[in-house]
Amino acid sequence: MVNGQPESCLLCHAEMQGFVTGHLPVLIGCSGCHLGQPTERDKNDAHANMLLVPGNIAEAEESCGNRICHPDYAKWVPNTLMSTGRGIVSVNRFVFGESDSPDGPGHLSQLGNSPADKHLRQLCASCHLTLPKTQPSPISERSRGGGCTACHLQYSDEAKSQFQNYKETGELPTQHPQLNVQIRDENCFGCHSRSARISTSYEGWHETLLAVEDVQPDSTFRIFQDGRVFSRQAQDIHYQRGMSCIDCHTWRETMGDGTRYNHQEEQIEIVCDDCHFTGKPRTISIDSLRQHDLQVLGKRRWQSLVKTMLRLKKSGSPLLNSFIDSTGTAKLILKNSGALRDLRPPSAQCGTTIPGHNRLSCQTCHTQWAPTCIACHTEYEPQNTSFDHLQQKDVPGAWIEYADGQLPVPPTLGVQKEVIETFIPGMILTISSQEKNLGNSGGDEKIFRRMYAPIRAHTIGIKARTCESCHNNPRALGYGEGKLEFFTTYAGYGKWVFTPTYANHPEDGLPADAWIAFLQPSPSSEATRSDIRPFTIVEQQKILSVGACLTCHEGTKQNIDQIYGKYSQSLDNLSEKCLQAGF
Repeated sequence: MVNGQPESCLLCHAEMQGFVTGHLPVLIGCSGCHLGQPTERDKNDAHANMLLVPGNIAEAEESCGNRICHPDYAKWVPNTLMSTGRGIVSVNRFVFGESDSPDGPGHLSQLGNSPADKHLRQLCASCHLTLPKTQPSPISERSRGGGCTACHLQYSDEAKSQFQNYKETGELPTQHPQLNVQIRDENCFGCHSRSARISTSYEGWHETLLAVEDVQPDSTFRIFQDGRVFSRQAQDIHYQRGMSCIDCHTWRETMGDGTRYNHQEEQIEIVCDDCHFTGKPRTISIDSLRQHDLQVLGKRRWQSLVKTMLRLKKSGSPLLNSFIDSTGTAKLILKNSGALRDLRPPSAQCGTTIPGHNRLSCQTCHTQWAPTCIACHTEYEPQNTSFDHLQQKDVPGAWIEYADGQLPVPPTLGVQKEVIETFIPGMILTISSQEKNLGNSGGDEKIFRRMYAPIRAHTIGIKARTCESCHNNPRALGYGEGKLEFFTTYAGYGKWVFTPTYANHPEDGLPADAWIAFLQPSPSSEATRSDIRPFTIVEQQKILSVGACLTCHEGTKQNIDQIYGKYSQSLDNLSEKCLQAGF
């Protein structure tokens, strides 16, 4: 008997071990997760309608989300971006010309058969929580979907060993995988090593176009289970300090709060200065926490430490793994290890001592590199077949992607909601088909788009990029790779000249990797968000005006204090040798 109800499962499976306290069969039985017919004693009858893999989104309200377990989360998770892929769907339709906006409805499990949706069904639709997991297995680099188990499933070494033995011999395991809140980076990796590749970048790996046979796995290269080859790059400082993904990212960001967001940056509630702040911290008392925050905090071993915690600027929600100690020092608790980290304030030069720099986000200066791809060709080949991730079978017609120029370089800068942010060439691509059926493109067999996309690269470093790497760098300004030089033209003035590395694209005449033209209107320049834009010509001129000074007066601390910290005054007191940029 479990909770006063018959539970015949334990007659056969009483030896099963490995559960966390909240999931002990003596408390919730086996049927609490796996359903079935727990009053039946015949094996076949008892297993009728049983869930082999509980937690899939389609059955979450019956298993994990039943009324005595986690009902609210089972309602919220299906509406999160990790379940719906709403932004991926809407942006993809926008790119194909099937929608007028990159915002809007969409669900990776409810795709149609338009060119844009077929493209997603074949190339993108495996990476979302709603994809059902049909067979038990440990988490790996190739794991996809599975609803609740995608994050909360953890196999111990013994559970992995017994599972492998079961596959080889058929001997049933006695060690059950745990379902817990100790979510490892490996659980995130399967999906987030794709697209923006934040899992790989965080650990310091950049995807190359090399073949497996071209390299040997060592400290320089890593071969993934799917055959992709990655090269070693700088790691994120938070990764170096032992922080997991969940140490920053909150339960609201991953499991939802009941709101339907369009894009990742809308659902993310934490920002850098929630932890790295100056002045008095924003705090909230444990006595002021709401029910769900108290529930989540109660799952942790260290909840006794937390009496007053940091309050997030964007949402006002608590950062549950933070606290203010008796000395007034803000500390972060690493969720998986319990280790403590002091939360240090930013440098005095972070946006406060130089006019105009208060618009810069933290990652603008502290992102070390970002994964970029400057040339993408996507072609539909009706004579071939491809795997449809929704139908789980091969289907006629194949979307094929061809990439070139994948480089780990500092990101381009631009504007999102009037904040300077980081961007990469999200879609400088040509979409072509041997059939004239591409969206609303007027019957043309080819679509060209020059779109940049926002990137939070997860490659943060302590050392900021230099003044010159923004003000004198063509890639940072959106012109693409090349040589940006300042020449004297006449007394007191000079002129900027840009020589691109890559040839102009035949579709719009801009360099292949550019977002905008050099100090000229750029009608073909777009973005994957409605609130994003490149620098205007006026903004470019302001940036390059400072860049002209930097060609002689480097961005040292002394020059920042004496020249750039009071730039207007400096312009009024130019020496005879100084050159201003003429436009």
